[in-house]
This record gives sequence, C-alpha cells and structure tokens, in this order.
Amino acid sequence: MATANGRRTGRPSVVDADKLEHAALLRASGSSAREITAKTGLKRTTLYRHLPPRSPSAAAAAGQVVILPGA
Repeated sequence: MATANGRRTGRPSVVDADKLEHAALLRASGSSAREITAKTGLKRTTLYRHLPPRSPSAAAAAGQVVILPGA
C-alpha cells in the first residue's frame, strides 16, 4: 500500500552518489569489480546492486572471460 502511494519502505540507502559515479567510470574503463572495490571502498554486492550488468561484448572487450548460460 505504501509503495503504491509512492512512499519507499525499508532502510534508506547510504551509498554516496560520488562513489557510485566513480565506480561507474572505473567500470566503463574496464576495471574489474575487485579493482573498483579497492579504489572506492564500496562492497562488491553494493556494486552489483547499484550498477547495471555489463553486456557480454563489453566484458569481452575488457578482457574478461564471458560464460553464457546454457553454453
């Protein structure tokens, strides 16, 4: 009922917008999740929660191994 009225429930996010922006830039430049967490101080689960998933072509261009489901 509260969400239907436009109110958010649950614990508020405390993730700093500047850190998320920096993480997004690092990810766009091809940095791994491990490198991003070391540079920003964010947890890996926070990155996966707030950043959109990489496309397989972007991950391949960054030199990461891409495993497609069902392959």
